[in-house]
Amino acid sequence: MENVKGLFTGETDKNGVKIYYETTNLNFPDGTVGKLMFDYGTLAAYYARENDSCIAKWDGVNNAKSIYLRDCEVVFFAT
Repeated sequence: MENVKGLFTGETDKNGVKIYYETTNLNFPDGTVGKLMFDYGTLAAYYARENDSCIAKWDGVNNAKSIYLRDCEVVFFAT
């Protein structure tokens, strides 16, 4: 899987903060923390858990299991 790092998704979170593929940590509405990834091979988006232990398929738009980026929140970590 080829990932895209630091590419703006064109979407912002619920606070208006820009979301970037793979480099932005997100708090999903269900409380899961992860990063959005994109696979050019299948033109599909994915999210990985914060500890990178799992990659799960990102269900598409307009269905009951969708998670909209606009409902997520960008998580900032202190460095």
